[in-house]
Amino acid sequence: MTVSIGFESMLLIYGIFAFVVLVFFYLLGNETGGEMEEEYRLREYLEVLKNRNVVILSVIAFIGVGIFTAYLTWVEPVLEEHGLTVETAGLTATAFLLGGIFGSIIIPALSDRAGKRKPFLYLCFIISAVLFYIHAIAFGMAMVAAVLFVLGFFFISALPLALDLSATSVGEQFAGTANSSLWLFSQVGSVVLIVLFESMASWNSTLLLSAGLLAVSFLLALQLKE
Repeated sequence: MTVSIGFESMLLIYGIFAFVVLVFFYLLGNETGGEMEEEYRLREYLEVLKNRNVVILSVIAFIGVGIFTAYLTWVEPVLEEHGLTVETAGLTATAFLLGGIFGSIIIPALSDRAGKRKPFLYLCFIISAVLFYIHAIAFGMAMVAAVLFVLGFFFISALPLALDLSATSVGEQFAGTANSSLWLFSQVGSVVLIVLFESMASWNSTLLLSAGLLAVSFLLALQLKE
């Protein structure tokens, strides 16, 4: 869109779609009920941070969302090292997001059916770590797109699992507070890893770093409790 119609027109279209979603949500959205926090206090947030799962998942969000944001920020130079042009790099990167859309539907559904989160988080982190390594040696649009689709399928679907486990770890009343911790750490991770990726010796080394960090995420996930 940016290439064909310009940056400002692209933003205008994004704004229109966002407004349409807002209208639909206002007209059709309903509260689900349940116990809500009457008043937010810093003390409550610090209390939630005493929960082991929330702390571990916050660190995992720092790593996972940080990698996601940093990778998409620098996706063009990363993929140029693998034989793609600027135009084909952007197109190929959509395979990553499409895989994530399908994965975020299928894997949480399987997790719900099994009644467990941890085994699926293990699977997502291990496969994602391996695929980031394979991505570092993949070359050409077809191979890179195939790797990115499967990578997105497992990598992005870890987020809804983490958010759900975080919320259920502290109960319905403090679910929002727990998940806000994950989002806070994820945004800090995004800033840190965007800068770190740019400072590395080569763009390929960012993929190897991502594989290593996801291996760390797997080790952290071993400490979680259902």
